[in-house]
Amino acid sequence: MSSTLDLSLGQRNLSLRVDARDELGGSGPGWAQVWMQQAVISPLGPSQVISIGLPGSADPLSDGSASSVFAVSTATPPGVYRIYEVAVFDMAGNVKHYFDTDLVAMGYNTAVTVTGGVPDTTAPVLTGLVLPAVIDLSSGAKELSFTAHAQDGAGSGVAGVDLFFDHDFYLDTFTGPAVSIGGIAGGSDTFFDGTLNSGAYTGTLSADTERGTYNLLSAVVTDQSGNATEYTAAQLAAMGISTQFVVQDGAPMGGPAPSAAIIQGSDGLDEVTYAKASTEFTLRKSGGSFIATDGQGINNTLVNVERVAFSDQTIALDVDGTAGQAYRLYQAAFDRQPDLPGLGFWISHLDEGWTLLDVAGRFLNSAEYGRLYGTGLQNQQFVTELYHNVLHRDPEQAGLAHWMTKLDQGATRAELLVGFSESAENMAQVIGAIENGMAYIPF
Repeated sequence: MSSTLDLSLGQRNLSLRVDARDELGGSGPGWAQVWMQQAVISPLGPSQVISIGLPGSADPLSDGSASSVFAVSTATPPGVYRIYEVAVFDMAGNVKHYFDTDLVAMGYNTAVTVTGGVPDTTAPVLTGLVLPAVIDLSSGAKELSFTAHAQDGAGSGVAGVDLFFDHDFYLDTFTGPAVSIGGIAGGSDTFFDGTLNSGAYTGTLSADTERGTYNLLSAVVTDQSGNATEYTAAQLAAMGISTQFVVQDGAPMGGPAPSAAIIQGSDGLDEVTYAKASTEFTLRKSGGSFIATDGQGINNTLVNVERVAFSDQTIALDVDGTAGQAYRLYQAAFDRQPDLPGLGFWISHLDEGWTLLDVAGRFLNSAEYGRLYGTGLQNQQFVTELYHNVLHRDPEQAGLAHWMTKLDQGATRAELLVGFSESAENMAQVIGAIENGMAYIPF
């Protein structure tokens, strides 16, 4: 891997090379993934994972060696960017992990120093938006297309535009009131560099879509660095942009129009309260937002809202925030889903400023932990039990050596518990249980 990158004269390529071999009679080297400790910003956005030698790429790893370049944008902040892990896969999908300590011991460079980058703090702007006027579904499903034009000046480049409508429509890939334009997902024409450019979303509108007028409530344009600008329907209309389209000859609209609204949170902790039980609502994820409906007129899009309070319990939506951390730590420490009052207790402490290490220390000293793990464990036994209880597998040699080295260098057991809890492997195990929110009883 390159050791230095100077971005003062523009975008530069980070060069990486992987050499690998498989055992005799094996399926052969497949590809590699390099995981960085911090996200590096490319023209396509921030990324912590770089894939090398994928089958079908210009330089596949199947011959035992692969090189790749990762374009680093000038929006990448200066600093030292370190490799956390390299995962090497064979063609059968088997994987071997090499952590930073392993790579250093093998004599490989694991850090690149980036200079000259200028972090992007300027939000992008929307310059145009095209909606269809009328879609006739009398003969069946029809194509639905939205096109957006946006620019980001000299920033990191436009990432996409999200459109929020006043009620659901039915597409071949999802049902909901929101559409993302210009993302990487199929059906989209992506945005590219920071000059004036455009992106599009194209999908198939189902014949079951309700007939009527679909009103655009807002549009949010985001750049690759996460800066965003929101436009209300009134602002869009003032720009000369049409903010509605009509669907004809589909199923008739049933009953009164729903009470639709986009509820936009702030940068802090935001909570929406409904005077009904959670069992009367459906709460589901839609892109980067959540949709709350009760079937009786309420149809809200919750944007940047972390908590939804019902009369019987509260649902935490911040999977990547303190609630998600508390849930994962429970699962990691005790190998079970958290009880609702207990989860509420620790979420409240994290919201008040406790660190995850503080909570992990309390868990390690709890009676439940003692019953599950036993007492008087040596370091290797402790690490092995973490693998069993958190990841539900035996430790691989490299991983065990990595964590033993961390302990030998002074890391605490609480730090290891947090490391396992927030690992990509544990997150992948837990996400299915929490992606649509986590119920808890507030403390």
